[in-house]
Amino acid sequence: MRQFALILTAALLLALTGCATTATRVSTELDKLPEHADGEVAVFGKIRLIEFVARAPMPSPEQDASVYIIKTDTGNTYKLRCLDTGEFGAYLPAGEYHVARVAVSGYTLAPEELTLFVPDGHDASYAGSVVLDGTPSGVTKGDMTRFVLTVKDEYRDFASGLRRSNVSEARVVKSLFRPGSAFANGDYPTKVMRAKDVENDLRARAGAVEEVVKGVFIAIPYVLNPVWILTLP
Repeated sequence: MRQFALILTAALLLALTGCATTATRVSTELDKLPEHADGEVAVFGKIRLIEFVARAPMPSPEQDASVYIIKTDTGNTYKLRCLDTGEFGAYLPAGEYHVARVAVSGYTLAPEELTLFVPDGHDASYAGSVVLDGTPSGVTKGDMTRFVLTVKDEYRDFASGLRRSNVSEARVVKSLFRPGSAFANGDYPTKVMRAKDVENDLRARAGAVEEVVKGVFIAIPYVLNPVWILTLP
């Protein structure tokens, strides 16, 4: 059953990738609001993956993500590409969308319910930050791993950037991803492939949090097959 679920997920992602239109990027450096075509709005937001190290939530070192959203009335799929900070800015036609897939740092997740409304008549729209918890929270009937996501309203930080660049907030509307929290189904990624990679990765991760958790044993979960590791050259 799990193998079938993996194949189905890969097929769906391949279909989305093949027919998705990559949305034109907008610089997140808001020195000025960008010009846009009629019926389009510059949409800004962020994707953030959180992983736990020694029970402490820490942002994943790799935050560059791809988000696939589908426009409700036309069925057109758009791909939003994030920076390595997780931030994105893109031109989108005004209307209602639902998020079909989020791919970030080895995770490929399908939110059960996550929508975005892009209002017409504005130069820019702030969509919020989608925070993905990388800790598995259960299993679906289809044997997929279930994760939790939340939507954070970090408009104050976004607006401070506007004020520094002397851009009028009156030209920006806040329209967040909805709902505020939801489940997403996907697969817990295998982080390492060889036994020696375990040692290297543990050293790197331990060094990164050494100042934060000195003296604390760092336990990092990995999906490994010990028998398979012993057969490696």
